[in-house]
Amino acid sequence: MRIAALCSAICIALVVLNACGEAEQGVTIDIQLLQAQLDPNPGAPIPDGFTRVEFPGSHRTRAGTFLVGTQTLATGWSITAFRVGEEPDGSRAISFRLNAASKKRLAEFSTVEANLKLPLALRIDGRWADFSPLLRAPVDRMNLYGFTPEEASRLEQWMQVR
Repeated sequence: MRIAALCSAICIALVVLNACGEAEQGVTIDIQLLQAQLDPNPGAPIPDGFTRVEFPGSHRTRAGTFLVGTQTLATGWSITAFRVGEEPDGSRAISFRLNAASKKRLAEFSTVEANLKLPLALRIDGRWADFSPLLRAPVDRMNLYGFTPEEASRLEQWMQVR
């Protein structure tokens, strides 16, 4: 009798723990910040190390064809803390603190002054959200624009469980 009760309790505990684990694993968001440039000749072959992207535009960035690099400068894992702000078009911007690895990558990227004027492509879960230049080298904080309210909320949840 005691063994049966113990087995039942263990089974219930495993089911509850598994359900909690699935809930935490269900909250994900994929954020990538990549080097980009306005495509000078959209009809030409795509250069090695780049992808051609048609961006429909936003309240911050005009529509255009961009060449986006394949090397990531920052990801969601680069964010150590952040704040969300609402933009005039209803989208969300985040101001965040960078981790050490991203600080180093962005510092190296920023040593070439021309890179500061080139747009950086923000991809959130496969959606191209924004193309904005750095304009100045980040020290330990950055801003990213173009999040939907749902994406900003999911980022907050993901930060709590990752």
